[in-house]
Formats: sequence, C-alpha cells, structure tokens
Amino acid sequence: MTTATREQAAPPAAGSTDELFDRSDLKEFASADSEAAVNIGRMLVAFFLYSLIVVMMLTWWAFGYTTAPQVPETPAETSSPH
Repeated sequence: MTTATREQAAPPAAGSTDELFDRSDLKEFASADSEAAVNIGRMLVAFFLYSLIVVMMLTWWAFGYTTAPQVPETPAETSSPH
C-alpha cells in the first residue's frame, strides 16, 4: 500500500470545491487581521501614554518633595510641656 504525500498529490483543478478557503473567505480573514492589528496598536499607544503620564506625575511629585525648603523646628515645638 502506497501513501501519497501532499507534494506528490495532483493540485486541485481551478474552480474545484476541494480548496480549503475561497477568495472571499481569505479577504475576510485579511480584513479581520488588519483590524486586529490596528486595535492592538491603539491599545499599545494608550498604555504607553498612560505610563508616560504616570511617570511624569511621579517625577514632578518626587522633585517637588525633595527640593521643598525645609522648615526648621522652633524650640517651642521640640520642648516638652511642664
């Protein structure tokens, strides 16, 4: 018994129903793939902008916190009441 591999099999005739997908299916798949790629790109851009804004706010807060003038304590605040 011999088995024919896919390479040895005869190609399907034009217009035969043996094709796995027809042209309209392939166009639909391509359209869905491109739409998915666009949506993934939009999500990545939104995540990047969100991360950038958070980092900028934290940097602004940290810089303001570390460079704020230190108010020295007065002797009245450090002494204990009698």
